[in-house]
Amino acid sequence: PLDAVLEGLFHLLGELFDVEVREEPNELSWAKDVHFYRLVNRSTGGPVASFFLDAHRRAGQKRRGFWASRIQGYSELLGDRHGPRRP
Repeated sequence: PLDAVLEGLFHLLGELFDVEVREEPNELSWAKDVHFYRLVNRSTGGPVASFFLDAHRRAGQKRRGFWASRIQGYSELLGDRHGPRRP
């Protein structure tokens, strides 16, 4: 089941990267099954990243196989210092 997989994945992310994955409501979701998550640094409480998860197939709306689209980018390392942008 998806819930068990996500629980294990988010636990692993927390152990490896010292982050907490929090599900939050978001009015930008395009379907009721789309969930919005924010990753927060456990030590500082600061935001690390955010993402939408659309794990369900809807006929005629998604391509087969793996796909991902970057909504917004931010990289302190690459010099993009406009600050983290959140949806």
